[in-house]
Amino acid sequence: MTTIWFMSDPYGSVPDPTHQATGATSSSAKPTISVADLVAAAGALITLIFSFLAFLEAGDESFSAWNTDFKGFSAAIPALLALALLVVVGLGFANVALPDRVLTFTPDQIKATWGIAAAGIVISFIAAGPDGVDKGIGFWFMLIGTLAMAAGTIMKLLGKGTSTVAVPTASAPSSSTDPYQSGAPGTPPPGGSTTTPPPPPSGGAPPPPGF
Repeated sequence: MTTIWFMSDPYGSVPDPTHQATGATSSSAKPTISVADLVAAAGALITLIFSFLAFLEAGDESFSAWNTDFKGFSAAIPALLALALLVVVGLGFANVALPDRVLTFTPDQIKATWGIAAAGIVISFIAAGPDGVDKGIGFWFMLIGTLAMAAGTIMKLLGKGTSTVAVPTASAPSSSTDPYQSGAPGTPPPGGSTTTPPPPPSGGAPPPPGF
């Protein structure tokens, strides 16, 4: 007569650690931006912000770049080009697909044109500014910003400053579950220790019918 012992796994089903869920820890990489784009975007941001401050000063009065009393709307053009540059760089940072060419020009060529034009317009106010009008703090920071715009876009056009910089972002908590978390049903004790299952009762149990 053959006696068959029916024994169950005292620990239940133990999940394979090689197949446990890893969550979103490695599913997405941190966004990056090239050094050239970072320089151009920083210059554009400075240009846009300081365009609202005193661009020109006449006595006790000051005028921002958006004021049309002097030179019409020309002082606001660099700020508009800075805004356009920020939008294009932001779209590229967000991995939005841009056209390869616009009227035969590549995006890098267009951005370089914007940067050079913005810097040229601001520089022109040094030599061709209205008589009896001084330059305000907004003008000097816009000059710095547009020069950075021109430098960054030219670097990108020439293939310089292509190394990328990781942009820190708020990471979501991992949703992975430790299959060996203490207290989880059907898992061995923590620390890698195991317990030998109890032996069958001595003397055995009566065989099932038919044996």
